[in-house]
Amino acid sequence: MVILNYYSKMQNISNSNIHLDQITKEIVDIMTGEKCIIMILGTAQDAGVPQLGCDCSNCTRAFTDNKFKRLVTSIGIINQATGKTYIIDSTPNFAEQFINLHKLKTRYISKPESPRLKRVRSRLDLDGIFLTHAHMGHYFGLVQLGKEACATLKLPVFATSAMRKFITGNRPFKELVKNHNIELHSIIPGKPCLNEKDLIITPISVPHRHEFSDTVGFIIQGPNKRLLYIPDINNLTRSLLNVILRSDLVLFDGTFFDKGEISSRRKWEPIAHPPIIETMNVLGSYVRRTKIYYTHFNHTNPVLNPESDEAKEVKGMGFGITPEGWTFGI
Repeated sequence: MVILNYYSKMQNISNSNIHLDQITKEIVDIMTGEKCIIMILGTAQDAGVPQLGCDCSNCTRAFTDNKFKRLVTSIGIINQATGKTYIIDSTPNFAEQFINLHKLKTRYISKPESPRLKRVRSRLDLDGIFLTHAHMGHYFGLVQLGKEACATLKLPVFATSAMRKFITGNRPFKELVKNHNIELHSIIPGKPCLNEKDLIITPISVPHRHEFSDTVGFIIQGPNKRLLYIPDINNLTRSLLNVILRSDLVLFDGTFFDKGEISSRRKWEPIAHPPIIETMNVLGSYVRRTKIYYTHFNHTNPVLNPESDEAKEVKGMGFGITPEGWTFGI
């Protein structure tokens, strides 16, 4: 299929970011004919790269060279069959990420009569936001939808009951519901929360720190391929391993390369992201069947440097390091 050729070509990109203006005609041609398009909108941990108050090598480089900048982890979905657009997680970089997705849609994918980007008191050219959990980097961008900013009207937001309770119980997010900027829709793990032509989205429960809400990942089924999106996780369970095995592509928690990244002043246990070096050992046999790419990188992660030994090790073991701007069909 076309998508397999595209994955092969993407192997040459390493983990460099792909700026929207640098999307080549070849990549656009490869996307032509794909019915459901995924765009990687961000790949960093909740605070992004560079991170405030940090002088590590990754942040120092990103402060001086934008090509090393990483936005907070998020993906966009464009369903050409319906003309609808979705985003998973509303990050602190939500405004920039939405604009990038919209530019992609109008410049390369949609027909000329596609809705124009509007900054008015109505809906964006966006048909829904799916939330994974209540950690800062995954929902905080919702404030951009309020009356002080875009002032959307009943924009659908899909969330678990615990996540909905968090939103309706805390300002300023509860005001978004009260003022009809967003409209909350319940999702139940294991049951499709969106089922339309060429696109089915199903949440799955994921073990993670549940200080404020539970956590879900998403199975995104297109007409040709199945994508599993799990940016945050505590540990791999047998049930999740089975889901990975049944997926064509997995975007998986790569927050840390190893436990040595954490300062001695902080304990590892409350952070609870499995290091890449450990999950590669568990998932090593899976890469023969499933394409597995890491995402959600902490600013300390050495794989952010494409020339690092750690980045080369990840690629050498058959895994990928997700580049921002990566666009592909499923």
